[in-house]
Amino acid sequence: MVVKAKNIVFYMSNPLKLNYDESTVLQNTLREYPYFQTGHLLLAKALSNTDSILFAKQLKIAATYANDRIQLLNLINLYEKNNISIKKESETHSFSTWLSLSKSPQKIERNKEKNQKNILKEFILNKKNSSTKFFKASEVANNSLKENEELITPTLAKIYFLQGHYDKAERAYQKLCLRYPKKNSLFAEKIKLIKKVKKE
Repeated sequence: MVVKAKNIVFYMSNPLKLNYDESTVLQNTLREYPYFQTGHLLLAKALSNTDSILFAKQLKIAATYANDRIQLLNLINLYEKNNISIKKESETHSFSTWLSLSKSPQKIERNKEKNQKNILKEFILNKKNSSTKFFKASEVANNSLKENEELITPTLAKIYFLQGHYDKAERAYQKLCLRYPKKNSLFAEKIKLIKKVKKE
């Protein structure tokens, strides 16, 4: 059985009237017309109204067919106005209570303003104290030329020697002697070789 056009218009204007019977009719309609967007939306709402376990699956399907997911969200979250009732509290206060209620917001606002001013002052003071250094390319270049003593290896010392930087090679081997005492004799021979090459 397929849903009639007048029923579709009625359910679009009254989606809260959808129930289990209409959901089965909508499922049959969607088998025949699988790309019927309104049918998918109405079926999702019908399953939502009946708290069906198929609702989550149908909601995903309806979301893929929906042109505007916000409309789908509004349709699913639509509740009957009569179901939600807001109780208004009767406000009966004495004269002194009214006075205290009217005075307290001003105090709170003043305290809030003072707190904001204090926070702003602290921020400005901290900002002045924590000034960052200006980037100077020359300083960075000079720092990059300095050797890091932790990175000195026998290979680096050998490279210094082969490139003709005998002073650097000698200092590197001296530092390696201190770092690796077991290889002290090997590094001492390298230092003697460097001194011999320097004399020539």
